[in-house]
Amino acid sequence: MEDISFGVILAQIINFGIIVFVFYYFLGNKIIKLIEDRRQKILDLKQADDIKRQKLNDAEKEANKILDETKKKVNEMQKNNEILLEKQMNEKMKEAELKADFIIDSAKKDMEKEREIMLRGIKKKIVDTSLMINGKFFDEPSKNKEFIKKEVI
Repeated sequence: MEDISFGVILAQIINFGIIVFVFYYFLGNKIIKLIEDRRQKILDLKQADDIKRQKLNDAEKEANKILDETKKKVNEMQKNNEILLEKQMNEKMKEAELKADFIIDSAKKDMEKEREIMLRGIKKKIVDTSLMINGKFFDEPSKNKEFIKKEVI
């Protein structure tokens, strides 16, 4: 192995110092500035990401809140519709009952009138038939009419 001399090591150290000095003088500030700019951009991106996440969370909360309010309104509307339908159904039932009662009353009145007409007709036929039969038994037709009016009518 060769001997390493102190001069060579000193020359290498000076050479390395010159390279570091040249590198630092010409490129050092630019590289440091570039690194600082990138560091700042990374921090800005992190802050923007945090802000974006916060806004996203706020938007989700707001959307959930709106969705809950909408569900409540829909439920209220359904309840109101059910109540309204029930009221309308009750009103229709009452109307139908009133119409049915009216029809039944009309039918009863009509039946009563028909019954009275039939009774009068039957009485008239009975009286006429009785007059004919009694006319054969009684000599005077006026006595026959009086008897029938008194007994039958």
